[in-house]
Amino acid sequence: MRTIYIDDRLPVGSSGGLLFAQASSDQEIWPCLVEKAAAAYAGGYESLAYGWPFVGFTMLTGCLDSFMYYADSSGKFGKKRCDVKGKDLGSDSAFVWANWADGSAGYQRKDREALFALMVEWDSRNY
Repeated sequence: MRTIYIDDRLPVGSSGGLLFAQASSDQEIWPCLVEKAAAAYAGGYESLAYGWPFVGFTMLTGCLDSFMYYADSSGKFGKKRCDVKGKDLGSDSAFVWANWADGSAGYQRKDREALFALMVEWDSRNY
């Protein structure tokens, strides 16, 4: 386990605006601070990849079950797992296909109804 210490200073551009994660509409900066912690862990902002917030949470929490469900142009969903192998997210991590709960491969697309049925099943099992 590794402890990461950060301060509340955030990188800004020449116009004075935040360079990376942005404050919420309520001006909450916690997403920016989580990103800063992830960047500190990974060796700098340049080592962060993909721009997906859950990649940082996966890395910082050690969670092994972070999945991305996304729709393609036909509206069908695929499933990938965030595979954080090392601290350099730019070269060591990737999104890899993950099997669906029914055993089919993540690249085999599910329509909205099938994905919703899986979500209902997961909820019933407190997943």
